[in-house]
Amino acid sequence: MGGAPLHQSHCNSPVNCGRPPKISDWSIDARDRMNLAPADGNLVQGWNAGKATPVAQNVGGARLNFSSPQKVIDTGHGTDWAS
Repeated sequence: MGGAPLHQSHCNSPVNCGRPPKISDWSIDARDRMNLAPADGNLVQGWNAGKATPVAQNVGGARLNFSSPQKVIDTGHGTDWAS
């Protein structure tokens, strides 16, 4: 995410992992072509027990949760950010 590795515990529904490229353990351990922290401005949303967690934006390597879906739109991420 944002050029940094992000642990994905599973790809079961409702999560969809798509077709990620194969990356060796060495590449991940050495951070080969990867940032140490996600780039600022990337949106992230997780799932816990089949329920979506709050949408968040990465700022300075930290995850800052939005208080509502409307706040995501209000900050300029558009009305289709969830698609």
